[in-house]
Amino acid sequence: MLLCPWGLRGAALAERVEKLLAASTTTRAAFWGIQIVDAASGQTLYELNPERFFVPASNTKLFTTALALTRLGPDFTFRTRVLAESAADAEGRIHGWLALAGGGDPNLSGRSIPYRMGSPAGNPLAALETWRTRWRPAA
Repeated sequence: MLLCPWGLRGAALAERVEKLLAASTTTRAAFWGIQIVDAASGQTLYELNPERFFVPASNTKLFTTALALTRLGPDFTFRTRVLAESAADAEGRIHGWLALAGGGDPNLSGRSIPYRMGSPAGNPLAALETWRTRWRPAA
């Protein structure tokens, strides 16, 4: 149950919700299920698609993880490859293009594994900056 944060009811509440949902292409493209209930009385103030069933993302993650473990195995490691037009020279510089070929690595960031609550400590781009300084393009 949610308490209406705007103190609105009826048509004004419906108008406010619809305005918020129309505010961006992302929200317009999504399928929404909403129910706003007065916490004190239990009266439904607004609802959208109340007859539809939704699969909570947390449940979906359980099936996704089970499938990944079954197909990839518990020891699978994601790999992100660094590709270059040429080998590094004697000074460690790359001449030409340099590209990252992602392999689905969900942790190419400063996030802690195992996951810890809160924002990541340090620079979230540290892994990329390490590569940048290690494989500097020739001037």
